[in-house]
Amino acid sequence: ILPFFLLACAESARTFAPWALLDTPTWLLLVALLLLPPLQLRTLHQVAWLSFASSVAIVAAISAIMAALLLQARDDAAPASPPSAGGRRHSVWLPSGAASLDSFGAVSAFVFAYQCHSVLLEIMREMREPRSFPAAARAAYGVMGLVYTCTCVLAYGAYGSEA
Repeated sequence: ILPFFLLACAESARTFAPWALLDTPTWLLLVALLLLPPLQLRTLHQVAWLSFASSVAIVAAISAIMAALLLQARDDAAPASPPSAGGRRHSVWLPSGAASLDSFGAVSAFVFAYQCHSVLLEIMREMREPRSFPAAARAAYGVMGLVYTCTCVLAYGAYGSEA
């Protein structure tokens, strides 16, 4: 999964800093060099201090996305008219003519968002009270699902089926 993570980070950095004029392999190298020191930490207790910065970044990104979706001015500000009157109708299903690979990409992105299963046993092993792991996992997945659902609803509200 590390190559996919590096590629996603490189593409994100490239999007975040288009003025840098660096190609993807250069961004990959920079991301790998930035990740090298934290990757030397071997236990979750050693990387615990990194989780605060990560949590702040996640909350900031999700807040910015939700604010942008809430503030998004739709091109068709008038209420949608029924399809028979020439209005646009939104659907949660694949648009007609969509390639199956497009839908696979969307599903894989959603699955990747929940990709923490590889460390669940290690998290449980390093907890002070491993018996409380099921409750912690339910709470974490509940919050994560709620945030993803809210983001999807806001995106659908702002962009319709074009989101």
